[in-house]
Amino acid sequence: MEAGLLHVLCGDSAAGSLRSAKVCNADEIVVQHDVLSCGPLKQFATLPEWRRLRENFWSSICDHPLYCNQPHDLTDNAHKLSGAPGVVLWMGVGLSDQLLLPSTLYIAELVAADLPILSTIEFTRHPGSKGDVIGMGELAPGEIAEHPEPRQVSARGMTELRRVWTALTAPNPAGLVEYLAESDVAFPRLQRSLGELVRRFPEVGTGLGDWDMELLRNSLEAGPDSIRIVAQTIISQSGRLDPVGDTYLFWRLRRLANPRLPYPPLRLRGEASAGTRFEVEVTPAGVDILEGRRNFVHLNGIDEWIAGIHLQSSQNRVWSRHGDALIRPSE
Repeated sequence: MEAGLLHVLCGDSAAGSLRSAKVCNADEIVVQHDVLSCGPLKQFATLPEWRRLRENFWSSICDHPLYCNQPHDLTDNAHKLSGAPGVVLWMGVGLSDQLLLPSTLYIAELVAADLPILSTIEFTRHPGSKGDVIGMGELAPGEIAEHPEPRQVSARGMTELRRVWTALTAPNPAGLVEYLAESDVAFPRLQRSLGELVRRFPEVGTGLGDWDMELLRNSLEAGPDSIRIVAQTIISQSGRLDPVGDTYLFWRLRRLANPRLPYPPLRLRGEASAGTRFEVEVTPAGVDILEGRRNFVHLNGIDEWIAGIHLQSSQNRVWSRHGDALIRPSE
């Protein structure tokens, strides 16, 4: 591969495998450490504003700061986007990897980088058709070394990526819904993965998104141990295009057991420290939600970010999901 290109991918595990594959120089690799599919993703005016918002989100759910001691982080090395003869994005088909496409382009624009040729290398299926490559971190160095040829993003593709970012960071889902309904797009795998965001919205009957519903179900079936609940949730959703990681799931499990909720569907038993191992009990309200008799949002309200959309019961801003469709809040 041509020397001097800048290679961008998600996560240190994937970056380590890319370095070991020796298809490029180690100093040409930068890493997006942020799982952009989780938490608020508003319309940012500056890169420092981006970092503050994302850092505050991750610091609120885990002990380690997002950008601490990450010398190869993309946001710290954004200036390199204009200093290389080309930028190559390495991706699987999952949402967190696919979001490299619009976010890297937007980061370049935030720092006024004159973005050179932008190309993608996408891994779609594991060798032997064992399933989709959700994230680059799943691949061994030898598999990465046999990578597909880079594909240059066209002018039409650049325009589409800017439109996707605008839709993703908008305060309502209209633009996202419109993009998901289009039949002729430049990035069908990006479109497919973005469809997973719809499953984050509260389902019209239960009032819970898919991840929370799965955590609640596994609390009943695999509990009371929190580690087993989260592990079973990850296993049961294996192959899903919306990988979120155990840190995010432990945080959501605790949210479902928040004692300040009027009717929490879960309760923490005994001594529950700030760690990941604690015991969980499904409450009567949780059983009712699981069995479709009650709705979480009706019982407890909601204050939740899905990309740029802030769901707030207090402001009558609650979009619900019915199948693959989103229902607007009533006026």
